[in-house]
Amino acid sequence: MKLKELNLKNFGKFHNQTIRLGEGLNLISGENESGKSTVHTFIRSMLFGMRKQRGRASRNDCYSRYEPWEEPAHYAGTLRFVSGGKDFRLTRNFYRNEVSEQLVCESDGECLSIEDGDLKMLLGGIGENIYDNTVSVGQLKSVTDEGLAIELKNYMANYQGSVDGTLDLQAAADHLKSKRKELEQRIRARREKQEVKKQELYSRMEYVQQECETLKENLKTAEEQLNQEIFHREIPHKEVKEALKESIEKSGHKWVRTAGISAIISFLTFLAVLLFLKVSSLIIRTGLAVSILALLCLVAYDLKHRKQSVIVEETDELSEKIQKLQWNVEYLQQEILGKQTDAENLEQEYQEFCLACGGRDSLEADLAGVNLALETLARLSADMQKKVGADLKNRMSEILFQITGGKYLSVSLDDDLKMGLYTKDYYVPLSQVSRGTMEQVYFALRMAVTDILCAEEPLPVLLDDVFVMYDDRRLGQVLRWLGALGRQVLVFTCQGREEQLLLRLQIPFHKITLGQEAKNTGE
Repeated sequence: MKLKELNLKNFGKFHNQTIRLGEGLNLISGENESGKSTVHTFIRSMLFGMRKQRGRASRNDCYSRYEPWEEPAHYAGTLRFVSGGKDFRLTRNFYRNEVSEQLVCESDGECLSIEDGDLKMLLGGIGENIYDNTVSVGQLKSVTDEGLAIELKNYMANYQGSVDGTLDLQAAADHLKSKRKELEQRIRARREKQEVKKQELYSRMEYVQQECETLKENLKTAEEQLNQEIFHREIPHKEVKEALKESIEKSGHKWVRTAGISAIISFLTFLAVLLFLKVSSLIIRTGLAVSILALLCLVAYDLKHRKQSVIVEETDELSEKIQKLQWNVEYLQQEILGKQTDAENLEQEYQEFCLACGGRDSLEADLAGVNLALETLARLSADMQKKVGADLKNRMSEILFQITGGKYLSVSLDDDLKMGLYTKDYYVPLSQVSRGTMEQVYFALRMAVTDILCAEEPLPVLLDDVFVMYDDRRLGQVLRWLGALGRQVLVFTCQGREEQLLLRLQIPFHKITLGQEAKNTGE
């Protein structure tokens, strides 16, 4: 990929500014505050877009920093570039209320879709993160020597995690972790429901068992009451039999009652005759005695009959009460049988439910599959990191060897990401080298990562005041290496050293002075 033309319609301090770039090395020079960082940011914003953030973050975000004071609705630009042998025009309007974008292949007139990933495909599939950490290099002027060593270690750690860019293992791992989290949440929710159901079954089972025990207690009480009533019934049983027997035989002794009645009638008649005929006292006494005797027999018979009736009546009431108690006992026995059946069914359901909960269902099988995929991915990532790590160290060693004039033969990196350098005669820990050498190591690392991660589509390299800490010897060596790189390079500088060395070393370049028409001064 090569950038051909930048048209900053209204971006930062630039208004309708056109910058034409050449192949190979482009030297973009200008004094401080001339807009070098603005051009650098414009290229990134055209390639990946730029959105205004919300809240407090919007006060100093990139959008606000480069938003034009005049005509903010025309916050826009155009970028022309070459990719795959075809010319493309990329247009964007950054204004937050009218955001728009368009990608057109000028070679055949086809209108492409940025949203569907056509631009990312032209960029070799890289995103903003890889772009910022590879081809787009800024100066580390604010970092101390110790801080730069830490920066190198952190950068290397981040690179090790990104593997080679051809397979987004991190995205795959993130997706699997998200899936695992979802499955774990669903399994946890299901287990909570199962626990509630299990507790409900257990409570019902306990309740039925308690009911069964209560019924058994009631049955015991009812049986005791029944036995007691039956016992009381046996006491007057003989009297009842005799009363019933006499009741049966009373039809054969009607004469007793009849005789008594006759005696009373005779007595009354006798009294009437006596009063009328005035009979002697002997006869009177004899008749009176007979009448009184008959009357006493009648009274005795009547009392005995009444007693027998009372006994029979009480026996009937007791029999009825016993019958009701027997019915209650039978009812309680049936209720107990029913509750025992319910308890057995609930216990069986509880055991089956517990057994089902202990087994592995489809969700847990899916979770096991996701965990297995994550383990496989981790092994794959480790294997790829080893391979890519070896490729990176080899490529980094080659670059460092060239830009240091062969002083450092190779780079060493242990498992703790501690970096060191090998010369022909000895090993030097990174913490012991000079700041200038550390800058060279950082540059070699960035360029090596660029070669590996951006191998599909070589992108332009943007170096914004990267060589401030380089002396002329180091600067000359790195410019010579960049000139032979074989890809487009944009060097932003506020000094004249780069131009002087390029001319002295006869390295072809294309010079752009900000604020002036670009002119090619390469040889």
